[in-house]
Amino acid sequence: RVPVIGMDYGFLGRNNEKTNPIIIARDSRTGATYATWVPMEGASIQWVIRRLCNFIDGLGYTEVIIRSDQEESIKAAQEAIRDRRKHSTMLENSPVGESRSNGLSEKAVQEVTGMIRTLLDQAEDKLNTNRSEDAKIEIKGPLIAWLVEHAASTITRAKVGIDGKTPYQRLKGKKLNTMPPMWLERVLYSHC
Repeated sequence: RVPVIGMDYGFLGRNNEKTNPIIIARDSRTGATYATWVPMEGASIQWVIRRLCNFIDGLGYTEVIIRSDQEESIKAAQEAIRDRRKHSTMLENSPVGESRSNGLSEKAVQEVTGMIRTLLDQAEDKLNTNRSEDAKIEIKGPLIAWLVEHAASTITRAKVGIDGKTPYQRLKGKKLNTMPPMWLERVLYSHC
């Protein structure tokens, strides 16, 4: 059976604020998840397409199906990935109004945006401990772009499935030796 990569856009706005989209992809076999901040929807940003291709190729499949909804911008991204990959890449799009048939990517969007919000709240709480209300720090800008990828990577490394394995274990065939530090955690390092 050909593996499916579910793909869709998500948004992180607070209180109906307009934000840049994030594009999220998830492998149906392993649950491995990739996400990145994008300046705009569609296929015109080549580094986004290149990174999505790297994610898919890193899964080790020579043949995949990329499934998404009927939105023109995501269809353009699907086509750009298909055109860039050296291996067989088939495209599937769920019927209009049938978001349940695209559950793989809908669930991935929900989990990644939830993880981003959790990590962001945790970091802002830590930064703002003992600060007055008018001196509070809000994390935004380039740190958010990095946080998007970190959140998806955290899900791949740490989310345990019903089989008792993480997506990383299913993909690599072994447990991750050590978990990386929390986002924005201070790391002391000495180079000898």
